[in-house]
Amino acid sequence: MCSSCCSAAAVAAIADQPAQSEKRLIVQSMSLNEHVAQLDGQWQCARLASNGKVYFASSTHAHDHGAAFFQYDPTTGALMLLCEDITPVCGEDPKRQVPQGKIHSDLVECGGQLYFATHLANDWDQGRANYTGAHLLRYDLRSGQFGDLGLLRSQHTCYAGLAIDPAGRWAYNHVCSWDKSYAGGAGIVRTDLATGHRLDLGDAPGLGKASCFYLFADSRGDCWFAKQGRLFAARAAEGKIDVFDRAMQNVPALDAAGNITPQPAYGWEWGQDIGDGQRFICTLMRTERETLETLYEFDPRKVASGQSPFRPIAHIGQTNLGMALGGQRVYFVRRDDGQRQPKGENHHLHSVAWTGPCAGQVIDHGRILDQDGRWPWRVESMAADANGRVFLIGDWYLLKDEREQVLPGERRRQSLRLPEKWAPQDPPQYDRLFRGQFFAAADVSKDLP
Repeated sequence: MCSSCCSAAAVAAIADQPAQSEKRLIVQSMSLNEHVAQLDGQWQCARLASNGKVYFASSTHAHDHGAAFFQYDPTTGALMLLCEDITPVCGEDPKRQVPQGKIHSDLVECGGQLYFATHLANDWDQGRANYTGAHLLRYDLRSGQFGDLGLLRSQHTCYAGLAIDPAGRWAYNHVCSWDKSYAGGAGIVRTDLATGHRLDLGDAPGLGKASCFYLFADSRGDCWFAKQGRLFAARAAEGKIDVFDRAMQNVPALDAAGNITPQPAYGWEWGQDIGDGQRFICTLMRTERETLETLYEFDPRKVASGQSPFRPIAHIGQTNLGMALGGQRVYFVRRDDGQRQPKGENHHLHSVAWTGPCAGQVIDHGRILDQDGRWPWRVESMAADANGRVFLIGDWYLLKDEREQVLPGERRRQSLRLPEKWAPQDPPQYDRLFRGQFFAAADVSKDLP
């Protein structure tokens, strides 16, 4: 680190925070706030594309600025800002309309295109009531151009499920309204990727306004999701949403000793399609606040026979959205104190083999620190490859001096955010947070069997 950023003593003090015997994982981080100051958080929307580059979003809570979209090249180590504000891509003006402040959907590649959806960030009454609605967007890997497939459902946001069937026919999106005056529920919208035709399948029965972060579209074109203690299937042929109440009642959960106990599940939290159109790797929630601590393989073909569609793979502890599938392993960030709350200290990168000769094996790759001694406050967006390269997008503590003041050289890396109780009629005065948005690259190939 250059002397203008931080004294050597301060860096040493920060780096010595973990116990000397603790395994550490040193990653190479890059500031995102040096590109867009208002970026202040990110869930999901990260993917290693077929061209070998990593694509990801970073989001805001600004009154007049939307989410940004980036590309990272692992070969050169170059980070590129592809779109500073996604709102104009949707044909909207962030200075005059509620911006498309977030992108929290999955990022799915199909036919040389990356698909993703926008999400509302202005979480105050005026913002909720005046939001135009989420858009389905795509990015062409060959031309580098963004495209807008249109509004999903008026005044509804995508929070945040997105899936495309293996044949590339349809994109499914979960939509819900954050407007307090809206009396309806949350549902599924399907887009024909060839024609752009939109089919609204309506609200899912019994789902209420609950959000679904991940969806799975199988080889038949049916779209599956789980929430509120129910399993749902949006049927491709019938154009309706079926409900399976019993599928979530007795899910086999693994404890740390390998014992299996049937437990009811609330819904799935994280998940990723493995590419065969039949199976989906996922985690399940016990309640809205805790997980079942088990990694599962979901197979919808078992639902019709009355078998549990969830096969336990391994006990992995309390996790969040910071997970990614890379080859035969699932990578995840977990707090070493065992708490599920993603915000805090002592985050470790772990991985588990979901298949192959080492299936169920969990590896602790160490406590995450970057090249300058920073450590993450929260990591909720990840991508990975099959060779032990892992990419993390999240919020990192900034370097401070002995008086706990952010160092002058770190200020350009601080996230700016409107106060949570900001009223739209007030002059916008952004707070400087104690943290910043960073992209980080790790290589754990030496740890892998």
